[in-house]
Amino acid sequence: MQMAAEDIAQQRAVPPNDPAAEQAVLGGILIDNTAFDRVNLTPENFYDPRHGPILRTMQRMATAGTPIDVVTLPDALRACGKLQEVGGATYLSELVDCTPSAANISSHARIVREKAQARSLMTLTTDIYQRTHAGEPVADLYDSLRQRVDALAGSHQDLAGEAFAFEAWADLKNATQEQEEYVVDQLLPKNWLSLLLGDPKVGKSQLVGTLVQAVALGGRCLDRDTQSGPVLLLALEEARFAVKRRFEKMGLSSDAPVHIVFKRPPRDPLGWLKRQIKQYQPALVVIDTLVRLIDFREINDYAKTTQDMAPLLAIVRESGAHMMALHHTRKSGGEHGAEAMASQAIYATADMKLNITREGGQRRYLTSDGRDHGRIQEPLLLHMDETTGLISAGGTKTEIAIQTIADNIVAFLKNADGPVPRAEIEEAVKGKGERLGAALKMLVEQGKIEQHKAGRKHLYSLCRNENVSERFPTFPEGREKLNGNDSEELDPKIRTFPTPYIEGNGKSPKATTSDYAAGLNGAARDEAIN
Repeated sequence: MQMAAEDIAQQRAVPPNDPAAEQAVLGGILIDNTAFDRVNLTPENFYDPRHGPILRTMQRMATAGTPIDVVTLPDALRACGKLQEVGGATYLSELVDCTPSAANISSHARIVREKAQARSLMTLTTDIYQRTHAGEPVADLYDSLRQRVDALAGSHQDLAGEAFAFEAWADLKNATQEQEEYVVDQLLPKNWLSLLLGDPKVGKSQLVGTLVQAVALGGRCLDRDTQSGPVLLLALEEARFAVKRRFEKMGLSSDAPVHIVFKRPPRDPLGWLKRQIKQYQPALVVIDTLVRLIDFREINDYAKTTQDMAPLLAIVRESGAHMMALHHTRKSGGEHGAEAMASQAIYATADMKLNITREGGQRRYLTSDGRDHGRIQEPLLLHMDETTGLISAGGTKTEIAIQTIADNIVAFLKNADGPVPRAEIEEAVKGKGERLGAALKMLVEQGKIEQHKAGRKHLYSLCRNENVSERFPTFPEGREKLNGNDSEELDPKIRTFPTPYIEGNGKSPKATTSDYAAGLNGAARDEAIN
């Protein structure tokens, strides 16, 4: 009985390993060099000290295109002074003799891999045990444990080989087409990383607040539907009371699935973020701001910044959420990503860019750029409701230009004695070309003005129906621009156009300024924007 107990204790002292599986892997490669592609192991995965150097030498030979067999392998090991260390040519021949074939080499490699993982876990627990007894702070031990477990899990996934296997074009061609899913319809796809760029105090946080509220409650954002779900907000720059005040003003209910953190995790922030995403299963993750989360080694170095951003992108791809990272623009400006502060690698890593720009010191416009250029085709004017602080879309520049001309036409015709030719209207309202034509067509279809023909000329006058104002209500009063009462220093006095919406006249379908703006050619749109 005593001997049996000693044998058990001795067995427990031996780390997990499988000598037969290790030999079968190496012997399989010697029998069939093409089996190398199905192994996907590292020398460190082997427990027997002879096997690691053998695999490492095999890898060098495979890279050089040298055949691997019981004749060439001993020569290669002898050249690097490892032949006697691994047991000589005799042991290499034994590897072949004890391996019937390479058919099951993938299964043998999986056994070796799992044993290596088990040994790593034993080493980890032993280290934590010793550090605990040494009196190391528990918080530091927890952080260290999480980091090392994440690293082990990542290496285990990498060694599985599935993520690195080539896929045949025939399989890809015949695969079922995956439908792209959106968190904000036709704007923010799942598993995408976007950058929200803008100068400090331009309104980024206010727009994010609107987005967070819409996704958490399943509402609309920028006139688009959203997919409801939990939201993780990393408010790493703002004070707690500022965020609290903004969401209270927006009417965010207490039971809204919004989870906020105000401090950056002290260690392994991306590992921490990955765990939070797994726990909360969010639809949206917002990082405010990016540089507060990632420890960039040299943010102006393209190669290093690309490497620093890679783990974040990997998290995004598996998250099932859209991740938006806020980032500041450089003072010198730029376009196509050049406006992003620091290295362009930040913009290059992201899937898309949303940019808030300020024009005339007051108006804010939102534009998009990136892998899919058609999401916001024209600069979109942003409005904020003064009461709630919620942001809404106020139309594109072209739509606003057409609406302005239309309003001026109506005002001019009110004082006209009778029908007025187009040329006179053009001179009076300072409208040109296709924009003027679009405004006139829109007003005629709305029933607000009438078109008359006098020879080859077209004349226009106000509609003679006395109830026009009741049948076709005017636009609501303009909403206030973004104001500075929250966290953004903006002028509350400038009034701008509301989102255009125009009723039909009963004879034609409902129309908006978008219907007319869409018909403008590129030159006319450029003119409207400028």
